[in-house]
Amino acid sequence: MKKYLALNLLLVGTLIFTACAKETSNNLNEISTNAEQTFQDKKQEFLSDAEDQLDNIKDEIADIEAEIKDGSTDLKEETVEKWEDLKGERTKLEKEIDELMDSSEENWESAKESFTENMEDFKTEFNNFMEGLKIG
Repeated sequence: MKKYLALNLLLVGTLIFTACAKETSNNLNEISTNAEQTFQDKKQEFLSDAEDQLDNIKDEIADIEAEIKDGSTDLKEETVEKWEDLKGERTKLEKEIDELMDSSEENWESAKESFTENMEDFKTEFNNFMEGLKIG
């Protein structure tokens, strides 16, 4: 009888332990999934903001190029070269956004910091160029 009782207790204990372990495993999986979702949400928000900034600059570029095409603005050769360089740098930033989309959570922070630094440098250079252009 003692063996039967001990086996039943062992069996019940094993079932309870198994159930708890399974519940813990499910909870950990849910936490991991939520953390991944949070990372993906933050990543998407950052990328969306960066794309919006680049789209705004693209619109400014289109406006300036329209003025240049209609002949109301005549640019010096070195200004045209700088203009083309800036457009190329903007295109590089778009490619960096594409690369950021594929970055993993492990390298996200360093990739994001690098992009942010490049974006800030570009915006400063672009704004300085636009201030010196005096179009309009």
